Order: sequence, then C-alpha cells, then structure tokens
Amino acid sequence: METPPKATPPKNAPMAHDPHEADMDSELSSFFSDVKYVYDKFGTQFIGGLAIFAIVFAGYNLITKNRESALQTAWLDLYASVTPEALEVTAESNKNPAVRAKAHLNAGDLLLAESRTASDEDAPAILSSAAEQYQAALDEAPHLIFELNALDGLATVAESQYDTAKAGEFYKQIKTKAEGEFPYWVSLAENRLALLPELAEAVEFAPEPVAEESASGSSAPPTVSGVDLTTPFELAPETPEASAEAEPAAEAEPAAAE
Repeated sequence: METPPKATPPKNAPMAHDPHEADMDSELSSFFSDVKYVYDKFGTQFIGGLAIFAIVFAGYNLITKNRESALQTAWLDLYASVTPEALEVTAESNKNPAVRAKAHLNAGDLLLAESRTASDEDAPAILSSAAEQYQAALDEAPHLIFELNALDGLATVAESQYDTAKAGEFYKQIKTKAEGEFPYWVSLAENRLALLPELAEAVEFAPEPVAEESASGSSAPPTVSGVDLTTPFELAPETPEASAEAEPAAEAEPAAAE
C-alpha cells in the first residue's frame, strides 16, 4: 500500500496565527498602559522624590567627609601641642570629647612633671593647675579609660600634696570603676592603697651628731685617734747631720757658677 504524499503549503502562503503570541502582545500592551498610567499620575512625585533622595545622599556624604577631616585635624593639633598652654587652647577649640579629654590629660601630665622640679614656692600652684586639668578630663571623659587616667592623675596630685586621704578616695574610685573590665587598673589601685599608710608617716632623717662637752661645759676640740686637730702641726727640727750635708751643697753652687 502506498503512502499518500504529504501536503505542502504553497510558496508565499500566510502562516497561521499563533494564539500564544496574541496573548503576549496583549500582556505587553497592558503593561505599558499601566506604566503610562502610573507615570501620568505619579511621575512628578516620583521624580521629585528621587531628586530629594539624591540631594540628601550627597549632603550626607559631604557632612561625613567634613567630620572626618575635622577630626583628623583635631588629632593632629593635639599631638602638635607640647605645652600646657597649647593643650588647653586645643581643648577649648575642639568639640570632639575624646580630643578635649586627651588634651586635658596631656596638660595635667606636663604640669605634674613640672611641679617635681619647681621650687617650693611655685610647686603648690602648679599642682593645683594640674588637678584642674585632670578634673576637666574627668568631666568630659567619653569613655571609661579616660576616667581612669584622670582619676589616677588626681590621686597622684593628692599624693604630691601629702593628702593621702584624698588620694585614697581617688584610688578607691579607680578600683570600683575598673573592676571586671580593666584588671591592670584594679591591681594598680590596690597597690597604691597599700602604700598610702607608709606615705602618711613622717620621714625621719639621721640626727645631727652631738658634740661632746668637757667637764667645764665647753665643747671638746675634734680629735682623730688622739691627735688634737686645733693645734698647728710642728715640723720636726733638723738634725746636725742633715745640716752638715746641706752646707757643702750650698758652697758648691757658687763654685759651679764661677
């Protein structure tokens, strides 16, 4: 039995329309219609919101960069200040609490070191200035580590002023604040508290030697192994033999000159 030949469409004959393509065309048309509707209704608000977001984002970046630049400049100013006066100016001219606290701490350290080489008349005023700087650092401390350093400075000033009771209060605060977080500071405070009673005791210097008095009440002259140091030493008299030896030598000198 012969197989009938397959029917072939004539050339240039129009292809049958696919119903799925019609559905896709309809969906695309609907999508663009919705987009046009949304744009017509909310396009202005959308563009305005996008512009506002761009402006806010750019402003935020600008402010962040300015803050970073200002902070970097502040720290550079801090480390360039090498005198208490310059550090105080740095603290007053900056708003960053960390920079301000560090400036006060550095100023207190410099003043404390200066007080140790100052005269007895100038040292009390310098110690008072150091205490003011440490107290300012404590008041503006942004972190516990700044507080501990400031309290340690105040305790050291109190020790230098021989106020062991006040120093003990500062060391107790250090121990309380640092406990559980900074064991080094706890150990330091405990050691200083243990030494404070010794610092409170008066230092005894060696007594001056008492001169021995004679029976008449006058001080006896100093002696060394029985030698009276107040009596001038007398040279031993020359012996006849030494004189005889010296005379020929004296007579020989004129003969040599002739």
